[in-house]
Amino acid sequence: MARNVVVTGGGTGIGRAVAASFAARGDTVVITGRRGEPLQRAAAALGSGVRAVVCDATDPTQVEALRAQLPASVDVLVNNAEATPTSTAPVRMISLRWPPSGGPTSRPICSPRC
Repeated sequence: MARNVVVTGGGTGIGRAVAASFAARGDTVVITGRRGEPLQRAAAALGSGVRAVVCDATDPTQVEALRAQLPASVDVLVNNAEATPTSTAPVRMISLRWPPSGGPTSRPICSPRC
């Protein structure tokens, strides 16, 4: 069964590799990042099951707007976007609200600093 997966920082490096792994298994993947061009290249290379959404995970307004662009149900969140110690609040915000359904698997997915 295909899952809905979100990978922050999914346009390059480790995030792209993680997204590729999920896509290869047939999952539907949304990759996010600050730079549109690398995201679009990655989505095109990884196949039709991957969609790119520009979102700076350190910007609370962009993180909130991202939620409206995601599937109603998210099965896997890979919080790979780089964040500095002074910019973790938005990452914490997306983590503590996941999954939006609040089902039995709902739990914070974030670093111990949360």
